[in-house]
Amino acid sequence: MKLLRKMVWQKFRFVRVLFVGFEFIIGSIPHYIGGNILRLVFWRKFTDYGSVKFESVKVSGRQNIYIGEDCHFMSGCILRAETGVLKIGKRASVNNSVIIDANNEGSIVIEDDVLIGPNSVMRASNHRTNIKTNINKQGHVPGSIFIGSDVWIGANTVILAGSQIESGAVIAAGAVVNGICSANTIYGGVPAKKIGIRS
Repeated sequence: MKLLRKMVWQKFRFVRVLFVGFEFIIGSIPHYIGGNILRLVFWRKFTDYGSVKFESVKVSGRQNIYIGEDCHFMSGCILRAETGVLKIGKRASVNNSVIIDANNEGSIVIEDDVLIGPNSVMRASNHRTNIKTNINKQGHVPGSIFIGSDVWIGANTVILAGSQIESGAVIAAGAVVNGICSANTIYGGVPAKKIGIRS
């Protein structure tokens, strides 16, 4: 029995040494390159996202996230769908520090060729706000967000549950969207209103 335990411990120690060595080698590479190597290995090994480029992206609920080909996610992005569904079409370009959150049984669908500016937030659920109970104890109301193809969402935009942005629309920087945005139309302001038409 002692011999068996010793053999198991030696094998376990060998595996630990391998992991530590791998971590040291990757860690000695500059952060940007090392991080990209790890992400490339991970995503190509466990998903079909071989043509998707990730730069320091936090992902939770990977089993509920579907991403099309040739998408690009820049650093600081957060994708969440532990208890919801997130679908992103082909050739999406998601800039720095964008949060796309389909949690709490929400649904977010983003079609092909969408551009999302930095620091934008999409959240497919809202807190309940009954006056008789503290907000943090009430849970959430699930909702959905739909974004059509060829949409440009400017920097610092907030897109709330229940929003539907039709194909070809442009959302100006700093807008708060909480409703339907018509196709090929430009929206801006808080709340977002029609300010122009694409020509």
